[in-house]
Amino acid sequence: MKSFDLDNIYHVMTKSGIVTRFERLVSEILQTTPNLILVYVYHPEITHFPIFHGLPPASVISKLLTKFSPLFYDVARKHSIPIIDLSLSFNPYSKEDYGSTPIEPSNMSGEYIADLIVKIINEFDFGNETAKAFYKPGGGTDVHVDEIADDWTSDVYGKKLKDHLSRCKKVSSSCEVC
Repeated sequence: MKSFDLDNIYHVMTKSGIVTRFERLVSEILQTTPNLILVYVYHPEITHFPIFHGLPPASVISKLLTKFSPLFYDVARKHSIPIIDLSLSFNPYSKEDYGSTPIEPSNMSGEYIADLIVKIINEFDFGNETAKAFYKPGGGTDVHVDEIADDWTSDVYGKKLKDHLSRCKKVSSSCEVC
């Protein structure tokens, strides 16, 4: 797609059947692997020149993450499985969370992912709990766990992502070396 028209991107993707195919994929995997953990994609590093890396502006990425969040969160809720939310874990303003490009996780963010997996394996009671989202805000030391309630919407997610990005930006700008 040559445009960053979010409504068009969403329309094309949903019309192509992404929601139905993803739901079917998860259902089929759960038939053989009942302890499935969904992982929601991370926000790429916010750079001064996103187009240099073939990325849209950060605001467009944030809107896409918000718009597509129901794809993962609704499926997690339907099947009562956990989700690791990397977009609420990585700090897109911190080079330390990314590898050699803005779209690769660093070793440090790999540790965040491992910590989240360990937390779920040790504490989530598969088959007996409702869906929950696990994340490490800004890659901090604490793992946050939110129940994915029936009133969850992309608007709720959008606010949570916006708050996360705002906190990350404040932390990163206060630690900048001039």
